[in-house]
Amino acid sequence: MRFQYLGTGASEGFPAMFCECDVCRRALRAGGRNLKRRSNVLINDTVLVDVSPDLYGQKLAYGLNLAKVESIVVTHADEDHFDIFSLMLRGKPNYCTIDYAQGGVQQVQVYGCKPVETLFYQGVNKKLKGYLEQLAFHYVEPLVPFATSGLVFTPLIANHRRDEMCYIYMIEGEGKRILYANDTDAIGEQNYERIAGLHFDLVSMDCARGILPGDGHMGLGENREMRRKLEQYGCVNDRTRYLLTHISHMCGMTHDELAVEAKKYGFEMAYDGLVIEL
Repeated sequence: MRFQYLGTGASEGFPAMFCECDVCRRALRAGGRNLKRRSNVLINDTVLVDVSPDLYGQKLAYGLNLAKVESIVVTHADEDHFDIFSLMLRGKPNYCTIDYAQGGVQQVQVYGCKPVETLFYQGVNKKLKGYLEQLAFHYVEPLVPFATSGLVFTPLIANHRRDEMCYIYMIEGEGKRILYANDTDAIGEQNYERIAGLHFDLVSMDCARGILPGDGHMGLGENREMRRKLEQYGCVNDRTRYLLTHISHMCGMTHDELAVEAKKYGFEMAYDGLVIEL
C-alpha cells in the first residue's frame, strides 16, 4: 500500500495564512518540512482521504495525476477537510477532461457522514445544478465497514465536535492496516472494542496541540494515551510505526522542534510529501 501525506498542517496552515506570531516566523525562516499545507492523504494514487483547500497546490508540488482518483473518503465537514468548491471542479465535463484510456474513471465515489452529505448536495445544487454524472455520494454509518478502490474503510467515531458526527478511519488493504486519526481528541471505548485484536502497521495521529493538552485535537499526551490503549487492546507491536500530523502553529513549536519531543516517545513526524510504502 502506498500512503502519501499531501498536507500535514491544521486548518490555518503552517505558517498560518495571516499570522506573524513567533513560531510562524521561525517556521517560515526554517522552511522545508516546517512548511505545512492543510491535511489530507493519497492512497495508491486512487483514493483521497479529505479534500484539502490546498489540493491544487499539492497537485503542482508533487506532480499528481488527480484524474486517477476513483474514491474520496471524508473525515468531517470542516472546510479544511472538505473543500466543496475543489470537489465540484471534478463534477462537470467542461471543468475537466478525463482520459479514460489512461486509467481515469467516469464517476468518482465520495463517502462521508451526514454533515458531509449536506455540503455535497449544497455544492451540487449551487455549482452543478443537479448534474451528477461524474460524482456520486455514499453515506457511511459509524463502525460499519465499506469497500472502495480495493480498500476497506471502517469509520470510527472521532472526538472532535460536539455538534456533529466526525470520523477517523481504519484502512485495510493488501494485507496491511492503518489507523488514520486526524481531528480528534482521545477517542471513546466503543472504537477500541471495534478494533480489538486487529494489528495496525501504521498509526497516524493528530498532534495539533504539541506539548499542550487536547482540545478536540490531540497533543503528545493524548498520543501516548492512544498508544497505551492500542497496546491494551492488542492492536500494535514493536513493528508498528507512529506518525504525527495535522500540526498547528498554536502548539508553539515548529515541525523540527516538535520532532525532537516526539522522538522521545518513539513517534515520527509526518511532513508534506512523505510517502510510506507498506
